[in-house]
Amino acid sequence: MKVERLAGGKVVIIEPKTSLIGNDETFALRDTLHRLRDEGNMLAVINLNRVPYLNSTGIGILVAAHSDYERRGGRLCLCGLRDSVDNVLVITKLSQVFEVYPNQEEALASMAKA
Repeated sequence: MKVERLAGGKVVIIEPKTSLIGNDETFALRDTLHRLRDEGNMLAVINLNRVPYLNSTGIGILVAAHSDYERRGGRLCLCGLRDSVDNVLVITKLSQVFEVYPNQEEALASMAKA
């Protein structure tokens, strides 16, 4: 998993490397989000361009993180969704919950306004 700070260190980009299906990468994402939040990073972009699929475990971690960030006054958005992941979010109506951007550049531009 790649973690990068951009926009003068204000925004954290998290980029999982594979499907989020209850595997090590899924729990590494959860742990990374908790650590970054605890360090005071309240603007996070999860770039899912390398994630071909996610299941209920992956969805649960994304929803929990989104709720946690919002409750603490932060923002968490998604970008770079493949069609398969986008379809899961549409079917579950989570596309109405998450801020979703087509690419990392647009997500960063939105976060820069925060």
